[in-house]
Amino acid sequence: VHMQSDIIHRYSKAPVGTDVMPVPDISYERMFAPMDVVMFNHYNTPDDLEDVAFWFDHLRTLRERPFWNTETAVNWNGSVAINQSIKPEGFSRANTWLPVAMGGEASMYWLWRTHWAGHELMHGALLDTCGKPAHTIGEVRQTAADFDKAGSFLKETKPVTDAAICYSPLASSMSAAEPIVEGFDYMQNIRRFHHAAVEAGLDPDVIDPVKDLSGYKLVVTPMLMTLEEAKIGEKLADFVRNGGVWVVGPFTDIRDMAGAKYKDRHFGMLEAFTGVEWLYGIPDRENRLALQNVAEHELPDETWVDVYDIDRESADVTVRSGYSTLEGKGVCYTRQIGKGYVIVLGTFLSRENLVRVYEKAEELAGIQPVRSENGTIAVRRAARSAGEICGLTLVEIHDKEDTVHTGRASTDLLTGEQFTGDVPMAPYGVRVLKF
Repeated sequence: VHMQSDIIHRYSKAPVGTDVMPVPDISYERMFAPMDVVMFNHYNTPDDLEDVAFWFDHLRTLRERPFWNTETAVNWNGSVAINQSIKPEGFSRANTWLPVAMGGEASMYWLWRTHWAGHELMHGALLDTCGKPAHTIGEVRQTAADFDKAGSFLKETKPVTDAAICYSPLASSMSAAEPIVEGFDYMQNIRRFHHAAVEAGLDPDVIDPVKDLSGYKLVVTPMLMTLEEAKIGEKLADFVRNGGVWVVGPFTDIRDMAGAKYKDRHFGMLEAFTGVEWLYGIPDRENRLALQNVAEHELPDETWVDVYDIDRESADVTVRSGYSTLEGKGVCYTRQIGKGYVIVLGTFLSRENLVRVYEKAEELAGIQPVRSENGTIAVRRAARSAGEICGLTLVEIHDKEDTVHTGRASTDLLTGEQFTGDVPMAPYGVRVLKF
């Protein structure tokens, strides 16, 4: 791809890009290094639309220029057979809006007009083979009108966030080669961390380990198996000492760059950095261990439990019962280091409990989240000249009514409605709020 890019750049001044799909083990940070524009294709459905938000939060970090969504379905995808069904009314509009709301500048349909023969003659399109428009044409026209109304605001602003989740294609590849526990899925688990962050009102950037951390207040590293990659361990240590909050997910810092264990310590740097000793790593696929938090509420663990040499008074989560040697020992803990904090998670928490972790991290980091009742995507926007927050783009992605708590007066540029704080969202609703 880089070779082709070099050749085209030699003979053309037009912007060069390459369209990619949501493939976890390829570094898009490296892929798009010589490119002018980031391009992406997806065909998510109502069942997994929130999954594509993970990728949009990643794509917008790869280039200063907004990315392009170069393929998505206006109704369904398929080949000689359609493998989807009609989607709820409003889905097409929300799906078209989502990349633009999250930092893109283009949303393109595949296909424009359905093929008359061949392997995609049943793929959805804006026009049928005979030329008649799709039943979703009304949503397309509404979206076009939306872009006209909000276009100036969108072009003059960009998404901003205080939080980042570190996503590593290397960690994904390592996890595929040695999943630690049979059936463990890196992408499924990192998406859970991302979904919980959205639910907690963060809309984080999803960044490669090479990125600078200084612009964030909160950084999360789920399953980042080696902290030697791009020397991110050193960057995270400085980030915390200077006032940042670092949430350390399970399976982080447990391998070197070759995927090998350390022979003289369990973690590469975490024990030395926090001063807390690791004791055991316990597979628990049947949830035989019972955990409890500081309020003595029972928490279900999943897959794995790291046990640390700290007691109930020093830990956020401990082992309540299941094996006598482990009872009363810490599983999750928080430590202040320098001006910042480290929150270490020794097990894979449920989405609900991850939201609670983020709420604690937000408080420690001094982050004011934009919360909703049902997980509407809420993207804060600021002027491209790095001014103050001046608005929000909102997309409801769960086909549910929702309420977004903005805490500020705003005007919806799409409808002209004015709000003093709470903003109602219709199922698959879209709003562009200007403060």
